[in-house]
Formats: sequence, structure tokens, C-alpha cells
Amino acid sequence: MAISRNQPRYVLAVGDASDEVAGHDGVALIGRLDRVVLVETSLSMAAELRRAFRPHVHVYDSEKAARAALALFQP
Repeated sequence: MAISRNQPRYVLAVGDASDEVAGHDGVALIGRLDRVVLVETSLSMAAELRRAFRPHVHVYDSEKAARAALALFQP
């Protein structure tokens, strides 16, 4: 099954990239932990964030997978 280019993407950013990603135009904050952030954005913005902040950013197609990854950082 092909994933639509119009579906939102979920960006998990860690370390110094977390503040930059959270403050970026075109993202909606979903969750924040100490030095970890999860945002929802478009495919094109997710690709831009990945290029800019590699290797501290990972992009997910599903919110469920992204939230599971964020949960790994909870104490």
C-alpha cells in the first residue's frame, strides 16, 4: 500500500535539534520530554527537518509508531 504524500508525518527530534524542530514554522507539537520532541508536519517539512538536523531526527509515517518511539525516552 502506497502512503499518500498528503498524509501528515511525525518527526522525533533529540538533543540540540529538539528545540530547533519544536520552534520551526509548519510543525504542531505533539509531545515534549527533556531534550526530546515529537511534532506533526507535512512530508516536505519532515524531509527538510531530516536534512537539516540529521542524525538527530527521525520521521515516522504513523502517529502510533512515533508515540511509541517517544515513550522510549520516558523515565
